[in-house]
Amino acid sequence: MPQTFPFYAWVLRSSYEITKVHITHGGPDFYTDDAGKLYRSPSLFSSKKAALKAGWTRIARQEQMLAESAERIAKRKQALAQYSADL
Repeated sequence: MPQTFPFYAWVLRSSYEITKVHITHGGPDFYTDDAGKLYRSPSLFSSKKAALKAGWTRIARQEQMLAESAERIAKRKQALAQYSADL
C-alpha cells in the first residue's frame, strides 16, 4: 500500500463485501479511514480486482479445509463402525 496519505484502497471485509475506503493515516500494520475505522494491512488492496482475487483465494482455502475435515470425519466414522461391529 502507498505510504502517502490520504489515499483510496479497496477492502475485503469478513462478509466478503468489497468496498472502496478513503485511508487518512496509518502505519505498516493498520490503517484508518476518514470515519475512524481501523483496517489491517492484509485486508486492504490497491485495486478492486486484487480484492476480488483475494476473496476467491480465501474461499478456495476454506473449501480445501472443509474437504480435509470431511475426510477426517469419514475416517472417524469408519473407526467407530468397526468398534460397533464387535457389539
